[in-house]
Amino acid sequence: MTTVPEPWMQRLRDGAFPPVRKTVVAVAVLGVLGLASIALELASGVGVGSGDGRSTRGWLLP
Repeated sequence: MTTVPEPWMQRLRDGAFPPVRKTVVAVAVLGVLGLASIALELASGVGVGSGDGRSTRGWLLP
């Protein structure tokens, strides 16, 4: 078997799965921030019932 110059290539050839901890944490943080921003958007009540079609939209969601 030939040797590879990169250590990560050798780990992949050996069948080792790359670490995904940082990716999972980043996706979880983005999910929590997204849900929190939607909750703040719905709870703000800005422009609700003013009669103007544009003002019924909140400050974050289009």
